[in-house]
Amino acid sequence: MIGRREECDGAKGPHGAIGIIHYGQNEFGLLFYIKSSITGDENDYIIDYKARNPTYPHETTLDQFFSEEQFEVYRALGFHATRGFFTGVDEVAQPDERPGDWLGDALKRLNIPKEMIDTFTQRLEELS
Repeated sequence: MIGRREECDGAKGPHGAIGIIHYGQNEFGLLFYIKSSITGDENDYIIDYKARNPTYPHETTLDQFFSEEQFEVYRALGFHATRGFFTGVDEVAQPDERPGDWLGDALKRLNIPKEMIDTFTQRLEELS
């Protein structure tokens, strides 16, 4: 049976990564990359949809008319991946070299709540 947790494509791991863009002259930008991927820690609704649709979450975009279920399962996966990324539940791939308080500065610009910024940066420091 396709779609059981132990048969999900990809290894258990992060749904995202953080990159730094160097513009020169001490200016930089951040790239938050969150990928639609199945790692086995998703809720049953997502796993069940994967079992019935083996190409999920990489279904063709030729059909732009998503069913309500298809739209909802992509939304649920995006919420799961983003929540894990910003709450520190998931490990996040990150660059080795980081200028100053690069992450805190960027998250403040995105209006991320201070508690979430603190949790996220603390989690990344633990991984370093």
